[in-house]
Parts: sequence; structure tokens; C-alpha cells
Amino acid sequence: MTQLSLIVAQSSNRVIGIENDLPWRLSEDLKFFKRTTLGCPIILGRKNYESIGRPLPGRINIILSSQKNFKPKGCLVLHSKLDVMDYLKKESIEKAFIIGGSQIYDLFLEDCSELFITQVDCTIRGDVYFPKLNSNSWSITNIFSHSRDEKHDYAFSVEHWIRK
Repeated sequence: MTQLSLIVAQSSNRVIGIENDLPWRLSEDLKFFKRTTLGCPIILGRKNYESIGRPLPGRINIILSSQKNFKPKGCLVLHSKLDVMDYLKKESIEKAFIIGGSQIYDLFLEDCSELFITQVDCTIRGDVYFPKLNSNSWSITNIFSHSRDEKHDYAFSVEHWIRK
């Protein structure tokens, strides 16, 4: 069975996006995202894919979309959670990452055994939010923290959450 992991960066008020973009620039967090997801399939929604603008290299890009005619080059488009789960099982995928957006996080959160959450030290305006977590269901360890500097709009810490 495939291990589903989730990776997200959120502000103190759970904002993860604004106007189809990230609300910050955090170079080390993007490097962590790449290191962590490289070699694993990533599962994302159409809007998230469109905000990125291209398939992420070194990963099977699985886009979950209800639009039957949406077929970006270099990506696998599936149309339901069941289709995604069947594909992962059929291909004997050991681990895959849920990378957003909000609707995709909502859809798969209960199936995830671990979360990588970057806590961005800010309260910010946005239009896309990460769902509220029941922290009683998870154990948390800090992976690393980073202060604000010329390459980082805000201080942040990366946490690894494991389902109890």
C-alpha cells in the first residue's frame, strides 16, 4: 500500500496562497520541498499545477481535475480520488506526496500518515487556506528553522508530523 505524505507551507493564520501564487519567497523551504519530493509522485490540483506552470522534474506529476479535456504535456491527469488511489496501487508506488491546493489537501488529509508543514512566521492576507488539523492525532518534531534574511521574506520552521 502506498504511503501518502503531505507537504505544505502555511502562515500563522493558515494561508497557503493568494491569487494563484505563493504569498512569500522562502528559498530554503523550496529546496527542502524539492529534496523531500524528488523521486516520488506528486498529487496536485489543476489550479496548483497552473500556478506552477510546468511539470516538476524528477517526479510523476499526477493532476486531479474534473476537466476531461485538461491534458498538460508531461503529466498524468486523473479525475477522482479513487482513480488516483487505483493508479498508485496498480503501479506499486511506495510513497507519494500531496502538494495542494486546499481542495486536494482536504480530500487526502485523512489518508496521510505523515505531514511536512512549514510554519511561516506571519499573519498574512490570502485566498487559499490549509485545513484545520486535529493536533491530538499527530506527533510533531521540528526538522529545522530559518530566520528572515534577503532570500527569505519571513522566518519559518519545518515540522514533521506523524499520525499517532
